[in-house]
This record gives sequence, C-alpha cells and structure tokens, in this order.
Amino acid sequence: MNKTLSLTAALLFATLPVQAQRMGSVNNDAPQCASSITFKDKASIKIEYQANAWAKGKTMTAAADKEKGGRARNMINQTAEQQPLGTFEVSADITIGDKTVAAGKYSLYFTIDDNANWNMNLAPQSGDKIVVALKLEESKEEHKRVCIQLHAGENSKSADLEIAFGNKHCSMTVAKSAGSAKDAGHEKGAGHDKGAEAGEGKKK
Repeated sequence: MNKTLSLTAALLFATLPVQAQRMGSVNNDAPQCASSITFKDKASIKIEYQANAWAKGKTMTAAADKEKGGRARNMINQTAEQQPLGTFEVSADITIGDKTVAAGKYSLYFTIDDNANWNMNLAPQSGDKIVVALKLEESKEEHKRVCIQLHAGENSKSADLEIAFGNKHCSMTVAKSAGSAKDAGHEKGAGHDKGAEAGEGKKK
C-alpha cells in the first residue's frame, strides 16, 4: 500500500509543472501583466499575459531531452493549447520576422518541438494558428517568471518584441505590413477585436 501511495504522489508531483504555463499551485499568485505600443497613425499592438514561473521543474528538464523528452513535451504542448498564457492583439496587419499576422485578437501560448526548440503560438478564434520560432540565447539576467515586453523599434513603424524566461531570452522585430491602413481601427482580420489601448510596456 505504501508503494502505491508513493507512486501516486510521484505521478502527481511530476504533472504539476506541466500546468504551470497557465495554472497550478506554483502560479496561484502569478501577476497579470500587459505590454503595448501605439504608433503615430494609431495602429497598436497589445499583449496581456500571466507572468508564470514555468521555466523550471522536472517536466521542463525532461522536455529539454531530445531523445527521451517526447512525453513531457506533449504534455506541455497540450496544456499550453488548452490553457493559453494570454492574448496578443493587433489593430493592423503586422509581421513578426517572416510571419504575417492579420489584424485581430489571438490566444498566446508557448510550445516546445521535437528538437527541444521553443515556439510562440498565436491562435485566432478561427483558422490556422501562427507559429513563430524563438531564437533563444543565453541571458545575463535570470528571469524567474516569463517576461514579454514591447519596446520602440529603430524606426517609427516597428517595435522590438522581447521574450525571456529562466536564463534564456530573444528579441524579434515587429513591423507594420506595407498594406496596413492608416486608420487601423477599421482593419479586420482573424479573430478581430477592437479595443487595443495605448501605452508602452504597461504592467498591471
């Protein structure tokens, strides 16, 4: 009986970190954060997310093992899709690297592929999700909670999107598409939802 109880406890402990992208006891008190930027023509980008501590734990360590971490990666990815970390909202068409993101509101979550590489996923209310590969690098600063920030870019039509967790981080250029309308409030796209508010790098 003791062996049965020990096995059950071990299984429960192993699954706890999997819930950490959105829920779980480790993140019961995780703060809600927001970061946004508004360009001169009123086009805007707004990200809202829960700043969870999900970069560590036995499941994350197992997922990083390319050969043996398949089960852990599947569990992380399924939980992430079912319980997104937050939302990503744009009032005009933009590009993130080589990916085009139509104006609209998307669910935001992170997944890890078979090569143990992390991806950012933007899922519209209907249609195919957009998967953006994260080119993570070693960070000088350790982030105990996931951090997603928008910063003003090199020119007036772009922004820098920074993502960091644990000892990893990456930065990507977000730019307005060439065909974006000046009045972004009239743009419509997958999962469109008006109401992006101005203000860069806000935190609740």
